[in-house]
Amino acid sequence: MNKLIVLFFIITITFFNCDGRKNKNDTLKESITKFKDSIKSTEIIKYFPEVYEEVETDTILNTGFHVKIKTFTNMKQNVLNEIIIDTVHYKYYYRNYTNKLEIFYNEKLIIDEYFSKSNFRKDEDTQFWNDALLGGFSLEDTNADTEHVSIIAFFCLIESEDCKEYKIIIDKKGNKTTEEIITESIH
Repeated sequence: MNKLIVLFFIITITFFNCDGRKNKNDTLKESITKFKDSIKSTEIIKYFPEVYEEVETDTILNTGFHVKIKTFTNMKQNVLNEIIIDTVHYKYYYRNYTNKLEIFYNEKLIIDEYFSKSNFRKDEDTQFWNDALLGGFSLEDTNADTEHVSIIAFFCLIESEDCKEYKIIIDKKGNKTTEEIITESIH
């Protein structure tokens, strides 16, 4: 008889414990899911540079050339880099640059042009050109002579060391040629 009472007691306790309640793990998973669904993703937008920038260089060479380079932020052209971490969507816009190049030879204007990456873009490497930024122009004065002057333009992918360099060679009549500078990788 004692066995029967103990058995009845165990069955009764078991029956009352199986009332359909959720265990801790199920409740926690459900709470996390509800929380994640209730959070809207946050979007953070930044521009680099944030404001207009302009740099001018004015160089007079003893070869008869006078070179003016104006590099400025193109506020309408940029390259987007998107990063998503959890519920935060980062949008980083890197503004492109444009260069104005004025070259005089013996005080006569021979070049007055604007340059952007569209002047150098090649169809065979469209992904590079879509993501690259024009870094700027610099005067190559080591090879300057009385017949020509050279300008170096470089383009780099954002947050990368993948770059391309070009040399613009301008003669004293204003004729220009552009060639890519191929450098050996150190890696």
